Amino acid sequence: MTTRTLAWGLALLFWLPHGATQAQNQAQAAPGCDAVAPIGSRLINRTTQAAMDAADQLITDAGAGADLRALRTTLLRDRFPSADVDLTLRSLLQAYCRVVQAAAGLSDADKAARIQAANTDMLAPAQGPTVVARTSSRIRRSGGPLDGPPLLLASRSDDAWLPAWLAQVQAPAAADPADAFLRDAPPFVNDSNKYFVIVGSAGSEQAAVALMNRLHRKAPQYDFVVFMPYGANPTYGVMMATWVSKEVAQQALRAARQSVVPDAYLWACRSGGDSC
Repeated sequence: MTTRTLAWGLALLFWLPHGATQAQNQAQAAPGCDAVAPIGSRLINRTTQAAMDAADQLITDAGAGADLRALRTTLLRDRFPSADVDLTLRSLLQAYCRVVQAAAGLSDADKAARIQAANTDMLAPAQGPTVVARTSSRIRRSGGPLDGPPLLLASRSDDAWLPAWLAQVQAPAAADPADAFLRDAPPFVNDSNKYFVIVGSAGSEQAAVALMNRLHRKAPQYDFVVFMPYGANPTYGVMMATWVSKEVAQQALRAARQSVVPDAYLWACRSGGDSC
């Protein structure tokens, strides 16, 4: 049994077993505004379920004129700082789609434009460290996985959600075991996604990529990424976990210290919201 398998097994003890069913029932409530299913094997814990319910209620109360950015901050920073950002925002956007569809005086084109603009704004990635290389053999793109050589330039996966009546929606595939700790920049930074595990650094991109490949040969069961210098840090960082919760980061840290380098350490965003 791998470290990752054991960690997920233990984590399941703390998750609601009926969370995914609840989300599916909610998604069926408004034809034309179906939400994308939970990503991969991700289940819904109590905090995230409460945030999703609150998002639905806040939008219902505010109507089509809702200030989505303000509601996003209220939900994910003030009220539920550890809630899953992706699932909460999908619930928020599903509810917004529903109230816009029901709004009188708007043409179908106006409704489509409002909903598409909301999705574009709410799901744009937060500002943060930029990936320049990774060991994964594929990159998730809007058109699906793309096979390629061991070293690839990074590209944000297209998780943007649109109602079924605007676009054909396909839920993202579950993460591969090797890159389970590596996630793309979220649309909003909070406690659920602000942690990283650093396993090395170098003064140049070339040296950092060489280090990344060397670590991957040592521990091929994991994938790694190289980040450009960020903020006041002048070096390139080699990461084994990106944009994860503290709990997931601690799992990755234990695995890194056991199998990769003994001096791996946690790093966290100093701010939240639209930037890291």
